[in-house]
Amino acid sequence: MGQQPYGVPPLGEADPVPYVVLAAEGGHDHVVVLDGDGTPHRVTREVFAELLARDSLLAGLPDGTPVVLLVPEAGARGLDLLRAVAGRTGRTTWATSGRLRFTPQTEGGPAVVSPGHRPGEAAGAWGCSEPGEVLDPAGAP
Repeated sequence: MGQQPYGVPPLGEADPVPYVVLAAEGGHDHVVVLDGDGTPHRVTREVFAELLARDSLLAGLPDGTPVVLLVPEAGARGLDLLRAVAGRTGRTTWATSGRLRFTPQTEGGPAVVSPGHRPGEAAGAWGCSEPGEVLDPAGAP
């Protein structure tokens, strides 16, 4: 990840390959997740972070494997969702503050993921949070 410029998540040829979470709905304070039956549930950022912390696939990955949240606006408003996930999983976590755009490069091949926007609206930017950035509410000023 050290070779990635700031503001660019470690997708593609990164080593280790990031753990990518895709959700069609979400925001800085919640994510819509599907249960085993495919039923959607809106969960708070704290519950989402706990679900990722309990994910056996993520837990089995090498230390240093980053998490990339492909969740619309997950990185908006103070990075609270990113900080919750990074703090709970112990992994660097990336997300964008805007919507996402998937641009296919070749038929059947990989797509380029980038922050998307509507005309007249600012585009989102990628941001990341490291473990330990969550402030303890009891000790916060």
